[in-house]
Amino acid sequence: MPRQGFSVSLALSRPFLLVRCCLLKKGVLSMARKILNRKALRDEADAAEEAAMVDENEELEEDSEDGDSEEEGSKPKKKAKAAKRKSKAKEPTPTRVKLCWGVYNANKRVALYEFNQRKHAEAKAAELNAKGKAEHYVRKDKIPITEA
Repeated sequence: MPRQGFSVSLALSRPFLLVRCCLLKKGVLSMARKILNRKALRDEADAAEEAAMVDENEELEEDSEDGDSEEEGSKPKKKAKAAKRKSKAKEPTPTRVKLCWGVYNANKRVALYEFNQRKHAEAKAAELNAKGKAEHYVRKDKIPITEA
C-alpha cells in the first residue's frame, strides 16, 4: 500500500502523468501495441485483391453470356472520346538587344551613343549641363536590334 501513495504524489507533481494514469484506468490508452507484421498484412491485402478480381471476371463472363442474345440486334456502342490535351505555350524567343549610352535630362533621352563612345556621351552631358537649367546625366540603354 505505501507504493500507491508514492505514485499518487509523483502523479500530482507531474500533471501529464496524472492524465495518463486516468486514461490507462479507463481503457482509453493502452500501454503498448502489438508490432504489426507489414509483410503479412501486405500478402493478405494482395490475396483479397486477387479474389475480388476473380469475382469480377466471373460476373463479367456471366453477363456477357446472358447479353449475347440480346445484343445481336442492337447497335454497337460508340467509343468514348479521348480527352483533348492542352498544348504548351511556346516560350518567346529572347529578343537581341544592343547596349548603348544615353544622355538624359529629367525624363527623356536627349542623345544616344554607341557603347564604345562613353567619353563622347559624358562630354555631351557636361555641355548640356553648362548650357541649360536642367540636370543631364549618362546611363546605359538596351536598344532592341531589328534584324532585316
